[in-house]
Amino acid sequence: MREKGEVLEINGEIAQVRMTMGDKCKSCNICTAFGENSKILEAKNTIDAQIGDTVLVEVNPKMVVGHSFLVFIVPIILLLSGYFIGYNLSWPGSISNDARGIIGAILFFLLSFVIIKMYNNKFNRSGRISAQVIEKIKKLNKL
Repeated sequence: MREKGEVLEINGEIAQVRMTMGDKCKSCNICTAFGENSKILEAKNTIDAQIGDTVLVEVNPKMVVGHSFLVFIVPIILLLSGYFIGYNLSWPGSISNDARGIIGAILFFLLSFVIIKMYNNKFNRSGRISAQVIEKIKKLNKL
């Protein structure tokens, strides 16, 4: 996936880039769910872009799919698994099967957030960057 953005900050080999909404973004709307029409992204600065440059950023499609699966699908899988595990467990007391299932679903759903947070921390510590600046976009001077 390739999108345009503006370099806001440079820290060594890492550029903070404000991404603008492109054509592919119109069908996604994830950034607008956070209340903004743009998203700030860390990208490896392979072309020595400077602050204020308009650049083309490429995001590894495999990482987009993998991270999307983790954020959107894993919580649903754990929610359903928690329900069925809770429903089928025999707990002491007079809790109904449905109540046990709901409790299990809530616990496993919360567990999914812990897993996502742990993965995010590990990914950030690894130093891997899923995006890289690949090209400066020339601005046209208007007369």
